[in-house]
Amino acid sequence: MLSTARRYSVNDKKEAGYLKAMAEANLEPMIFRTSGDTHINRQHFSTFFKDKKVDAAIGVRDSIAVSFMNIARDNGRSVPENLAVAGFQNTKYALLSRPNLTSIDIPVYDIGAVSMRLLTKLMNQNDVDNIRIVLPHYIVRDSPPTESTHDAKSSSDP
Repeated sequence: MLSTARRYSVNDKKEAGYLKAMAEANLEPMIFRTSGDTHINRQHFSTFFKDKKVDAAIGVRDSIAVSFMNIARDNGRSVPENLAVAGFQNTKYALLSRPNLTSIDIPVYDIGAVSMRLLTKLMNQNDVDNIRIVLPHYIVRDSPPTESTHDAKSSSDP
């Protein structure tokens, strides 16, 4: 998982989900923290491939994932054939990258609109049935699994 050095609650939740998924799959989690600044990311990621075997990565946002993908390709890694990369937000970066980045499309506008409606109800002391609301989210431009991630998945199936 590619996260930020600076802590944000939304990234903490993404990391918690990642750690849970890795534990369920009996895989060793690896969180790499970097800056949101692509120039700093270039320096961090350039040394990353020297000593690490990585077959998949997910960035807490598309810009970090695309930055990682570009450096991986500069270091001779083939994306998505040998390295699966995904991000969060489904921003213009995901569409502009080559290959296009697989991304979790989060309905940012709807999150704000639903949050404001809920906040208005609470401020007006209206009854609220549930303050936990799950909005639809999607994985777009799904990359094919790499050979090693496919093998790991197959070996854990009953």
